[in-house]
Formats: sequence, structure tokens, C-alpha cells
Amino acid sequence: MQNQNFKNYVNGKWKMPPFVFHQGKWLNNQTKFFENISLYSNSQRQRRNHDALKCISYNIWFDQFAQEKRYLAILNILEKSDADFICLQEVIHPFLYYMGLQKWVQDNYVVTDALNQEVQFSGQTVNPYGVLIMAHKRVFVDYAVTPQDVDISMFYLPTKMARYHHKTSLTFSKGLQLHCLTPQRIMRELR
Repeated sequence: MQNQNFKNYVNGKWKMPPFVFHQGKWLNNQTKFFENISLYSNSQRQRRNHDALKCISYNIWFDQFAQEKRYLAILNILEKSDADFICLQEVIHPFLYYMGLQKWVQDNYVVTDALNQEVQFSGQTVNPYGVLIMAHKRVFVDYAVTPQDVDISMFYLPTKMARYHHKTSLTFSKGLQLHCLTPQRIMRELR
């Protein structure tokens, strides 16, 4: 599926199941997502007191200049951030590849895209480049988020460059909602 096809979904919105690392590979299956979250909550994970959610946004620059070295350095920065949400722009397949190999990502995060040739739509939201949201599993556990409380969607933006953004929405107890978006830079393109 190419980016220009996203506009064919309802009102420019494409609802997406999250990707989780399960039994040695990345899967985008809602059932496996919550099985994985349940296993995570029962593991000996390090809990963090939440006075606030920590978010980081990073444009990783899709240029090929020193790409592997740069991507590994960025992934090191992201790991050390221990962020609850990581929003990335200009993601391409090589970054998904390196990200998918990181044990800290596999163990602790759900992501809006990953590479797995066996899974429909794998890698398609970054074709040729795009955005990515990584959500720490502890958010789902600490705030008792259930399947019906999670909405991960991609929205087509009417620009000259077929851009879009991801939006992850979570509904916590007492109706509190969190919306995490990661758009591409679009201001000049909307004219």
C-alpha cells in the first residue's frame, strides 16, 4: 500500500493495530498485543512513579549520510530517555530494521509500524518515509488500559507530498484521554 492510498479510508483515517514483539517477531495483532502487555505486567519490570508522562519527539533525518552510525546513536539516546511515548519523523525502512533489533524496544514498547514480511501492511506507513509512535508498555499496565481504550490511527493530510500523521489515543480511568500525535512538517505544503 502506498501513501496516496491512505486517503481511501474513511474520512482519511486508517485504524491500525499496534505492533508488538511476540515469540521472536513483530506482529500487528490486537489479541497478541494485550497478551504481550499481560506478560509484561507479570514480569519483573522496573516500575516508575508517574507524576507525569514523558514524551520525546525526534526527526531522525532519512538521509543516507552515516545512516547506520546515526540511527544507532539515536536509538541509544531514545533508550536512555526512558520515555513513555516516542514520536519520530522521517522514518524509513533501515531505521525500522535497526529499531526492530533493539532488545529494549522489543521488551518495552509497542510501535505503530515494524518490519515483518509475513504481516500485512508491515513497513507500509514509512514507504518511502513516514512517522512512528512508540508507546511504553508500562503506560498500558500502570493506567489499566483495556483493548477498547486504545485507538491507533493514521490520518491522511491533503498536502502535495502525500503526508499523514499518526495519532495514538488512550482512554484512562475516569474518562481521562491522552492523544499523542506525530505529524510531518506540513505548513508550506497545505497552500
